[in-house]
Amino acid sequence: MPLADYERWLATPGPVVLPDGSIDTGQPTITANLGDPMAAAGSQLFTSLGCAGCHAMAGGGVGPSLQGLYGATEQMADGSPVTADENYLRESILNPNAKVVAGYPPVMPSYQGQISEDQLNQLIAYIKSLADTGN
Repeated sequence: MPLADYERWLATPGPVVLPDGSIDTGQPTITANLGDPMAAAGSQLFTSLGCAGCHAMAGGGVGPSLQGLYGATEQMADGSPVTADENYLRESILNPNAKVVAGYPPVMPSYQGQISEDQLNQLIAYIKSLADTGN
């Protein structure tokens, strides 16, 4: 995606994290396990960075849904299987083109140098919490 198009997309209003931890994307509500303060902070960061614009929890987004991702095995575009553990999530956020999920275009921007180590850990905690929701 050209940088100008991405910046224009990023500036458009996106989903909202409600006080109960649910995410209002205009799609069915998904509630993460946000009892963990790191996951709650990650949820807000996920929204403020515009991540939910591509990673729609109900699926069908430009990027894969993150609902139930943590701990699952995903097939990459090159056919290799990858377990979505903390290392995979970290790499996918910082170097998203290193391993692209099959069926999705390699359009995610890198957040290397854009977010702090704490923010990276918050995003990972949030994604991990999505595996615990039972949805």
